Amino acid sequence: MITCPICKKKNHHLALVCEFCGCFLQQKIDNLNLFEMMWKVVESPRRAFRTIAMARHKNYVIVLSSLAGVGFAFTLFWFLNVGEVLTDLISLVAYGVFFGICLGPIFILFFSIFVKLVTLFNRTKVHFKNIYSVSSYALMPIVITVFSLLPIELLTFGVYMFSRNPSAYTLKPFSYVTILGLDGLCALWTIILFVTGMKVLLDSGWRKAILVSLCSLLVFFGLIAGVILTILSKIPIRV
Repeated sequence: MITCPICKKKNHHLALVCEFCGCFLQQKIDNLNLFEMMWKVVESPRRAFRTIAMARHKNYVIVLSSLAGVGFAFTLFWFLNVGEVLTDLISLVAYGVFFGICLGPIFILFFSIFVKLVTLFNRTKVHFKNIYSVSSYALMPIVITVFSLLPIELLTFGVYMFSRNPSAYTLKPFSYVTILGLDGLCALWTIILFVTGMKVLLDSGWRKAILVSLCSLLVFFGLIAGVILTILSKIPIRV
C-alpha cells in the first residue's frame, strides 16, 4: 500500500492519485524499453513488474507473446510426436513458427481472461491490461529458449526431437535429457516470474499470489490438456 501525503489514507501501491482526496501520488510511466525491461525482469522482477503495470503503453507485449507462442507450438509438437507426420524439418519449423506467432497472443489473451475471472472470484480488483502485460513479460524465459535451446534441439536431433520412432533419447540420451532439463528450468522460472507479477498486481503476500497463480495455471492448462486429449481420441494420430 502507498500512503497519501495529504489525507494519510492507504491506497493501492499502483495508484496514481489518492482515491479519497485526489492528491497526486506518483508519476505514471509512458513507455517501456524492451531490453531494459528484460534485464529488470532478471535483476529485480518485482520492480520490473511494478514498472510494467504502471506504464501507460504496454509496449512489446504482443511481440513477447508471439515469440513465446513459438515455444508453446514446438512443445505441443513434442507432446504430439508431430515429427512422425511432418518428416521434413523445414516444413515442421515453418508450421511451428507460423502457428506460434499467430496463436501466441491469442493463447495469452484467453489465459489473461481466465486469470481475471479467478481474481474476480477472489474479490480482488486487478486491471485486465496489467494481467496481460505481466503475463507476457513473465514469458521471457520461454522467449530465451526459442532463441537458444530450440535451435540446438533442431540442429542436434532434427525431426527426431518430435518423434518416438526413433526417439531423440535413443540417439543421444545425455544431450536429450540435458536439453529437457534446461527447458524444464525455464518453465519453472516462468512460473516463478508470473507468481511474482501477480504478487505485485494483487498487492498481497506470497500465499495469496501463489494461490491465485496456481489455481489459474492448473485449471487453465488442465482445460487445454482436456481439449487436446479429446481431439486426439477422435482422430487417428499416434501419440
